Amino acid sequence: MSEPVRIHDGALHLLVIIPPASAVERLRRPADSLGFTPRVAPQTAGGTVYVFYRRAQMLAQSQKVDLATLFGHVLAHEIGHALLPFGSHSLNGIMRGEWDLKQLRAAEQGCLSFTDDQVKLIRATASAAQNRSEGAPSVAPN
Repeated sequence: MSEPVRIHDGALHLLVIIPPASAVERLRRPADSLGFTPRVAPQTAGGTVYVFYRRAQMLAQSQKVDLATLFGHVLAHEIGHALLPFGSHSLNGIMRGEWDLKQLRAAEQGCLSFTDDQVKLIRATASAAQNRSEGAPSVAPN
């Protein structure tokens, strides 16, 4: 199992962007890409998560799978990239790099998930962020 990724400023920040279809083309991602998560640094957690709704919608229609389920799994996959070490694709599960109909059906049945090691790393990353924020001084106005 790898080490958890570092939180760069003591807090975990995630920004989820669902860009319009016209903006997705400008991002120059492969046509079969349903999202991506650029990393500021390979071992730093958090950042921006892009999820491509229109592409997920077209895939759901063509494969006759539930759009909400598919989109939720795509979002979870991309958030996984933000919380797991760089290069976190796996051979199976939600972090598999390419999904075929077998993965889509597994998602519909609630069987597409993170591996045990991925769960441990995600929890360690989130716990480290929580511990840092609890020890940080409050910046709330008095």
